[in-house]
Amino acid sequence: MDARIVNITGKYARVLPYSEKRRKALLEIATEIEGYINKNESDRIDPAKRAEFWKRKAELLFEFIEEKPPIEFYLSDEFELGILVWAEQDFIRQRLYL
Repeated sequence: MDARIVNITGKYARVLPYSEKRRKALLEIATEIEGYINKNESDRIDPAKRAEFWKRKAELLFEFIEEKPPIEFYLSDEFELGILVWAEQDFIRQRLYL
């Protein structure tokens, strides 16, 4: 099966296949996010911390073919609300059809 290539706002990346190791790592990040929110008693995540979380998720879901995007890239609404949501849904869908 050929790897799927996507254009993420001008950066080409390979969509990585489902694996239990990646799923566990994504769950660990989700747990960290929840812990951060509970510790800070706020629904808002500091932008630098949010970018770090989203970058870590992206590295589990994609392999950038060319240079990796700068950290600021991960703060855009287009990435967070579009690309990241799609990638996580696609990842779960891959698990369902194994």
